[in-house]
Amino acid sequence: MQTYSDKIILIKFGGSLIKYAYKICKYLKKYKNIVIIPGGSIFADFIRDVYDEYKLEEDVAHILAILSMEQYGYYLNKFLSFYQIFDLNKIRLPGIIMPYNILKDDIFLEKSWKITSDSISCYLAYKLGIRRVLKITDVDGIYIRGKIIKKITSDDLIKLKFKPVDDYLGKYIKKFKITFQIINGRNFKILDDAIRGRDVGTIIIP
Repeated sequence: MQTYSDKIILIKFGGSLIKYAYKICKYLKKYKNIVIIPGGSIFADFIRDVYDEYKLEEDVAHILAILSMEQYGYYLNKFLSFYQIFDLNKIRLPGIIMPYNILKDDIFLEKSWKITSDSISCYLAYKLGIRRVLKITDVDGIYIRGKIIKKITSDDLIKLKFKPVDDYLGKYIKKFKITFQIINGRNFKILDDAIRGRDVGTIIIP
């Protein structure tokens, strides 16, 4: 598989930003070297409700959750009009990853709610040979005792009880040697700084 480490800014578009999607997507359209990985947003929340109420098997819920990422991807692309990526060997820029066909038969990912689009974005970065994931969300980063943490290691992240990412992310960051940056996507100044590689928000290092 071709690697893209020097060419692509990989952005995980958090589901919490769905209310602000139009403005953020409009801003992102000026960048021609980004690839978006959609979160699950309200579509994944619905799957969680179905999972709890109807006692779905973990593997079924896993596939439906990945499909929810694709649903959010279609919603975001209504505003972005990026190339749709269904195969990691066929990257076009700017693009948005539609993950179902890429991940439906993947045997690496554990079929568990412990793994969400956060860890999936880290895994996809690894498969693409990209060393940094920028997560845009509705918080400024990771807070400890009311103070934003500018930099944290994957080991220290794993130890945190409360964090705005899933439980497996720290393990994946360490395993795949990915730098994972969390910023508030509603702040366009911060968003622009992060896309340009500046140290803003919280940076998680392997």
